[in-house]
Amino acid sequence: MTVQSLPMLSDVDQAEVVASAPAAGPGNWAGAPSAVVVNGIVWLAYRVRRPLTNGRGVAVVIARSRDGVRFTKVATVRREQFGADSLERPALVKSDGIWRLFLSCATPGSKHWWIGVLEATTPAELPQGHYSVALSGDEKRLAVKDPVVELRHDGWRMWVCCHSLTEPGQEDRMHTRLAHSEAASALRSAKPFCCPVPASGTHAACELPPCSTRRP
Repeated sequence: MTVQSLPMLSDVDQAEVVASAPAAGPGNWAGAPSAVVVNGIVWLAYRVRRPLTNGRGVAVVIARSRDGVRFTKVATVRREQFGADSLERPALVKSDGIWRLFLSCATPGSKHWWIGVLEATTPAELPQGHYSVALSGDEKRLAVKDPVVELRHDGWRMWVCCHSLTEPGQEDRMHTRLAHSEAASALRSAKPFCCPVPASGTHAACELPPCSTRRP
């Protein structure tokens, strides 16, 4: 087996801030980014986080840049739009002229998370775009969040962070699962993601919706 190493990062002392925290002090930050390059423009989606007493993950910002360093905000999606207690890592993708913003949404009063998706023809229109649930999880058994999404020749793939909710106080136990959906060719046509691995496998607690026919 051949193992290839990634290029060394440049000196971290020369790193530049591309998205500032909403305020000074503990619990305030901007992060969990997702970036995509389209026609030479770097599009960035990131989470805006405040302290627990001030809203936690309050918004996801979409910004653009020509050099990957100096970004201009284009749109903001807020947690209240989805009835979510908090937002975490987004995933921003484009295909067939459609932009999709996948969102990690927390259920109020619960340890449960679900993944929603907004669809629009431009990034600026995403806050008003069509919304649907891409992956719902299970409010009593499974939280799903922090997606990494890619479009391949055989459809969409989503790497999902799964939290088992079956043992109170142990909800931070995590593992990763792979879900998929048939390719979408037009706005609002994306089908819900489903899990290609039977729930009776190694991670039985991770019961994503089963697939009827397709496999990776």
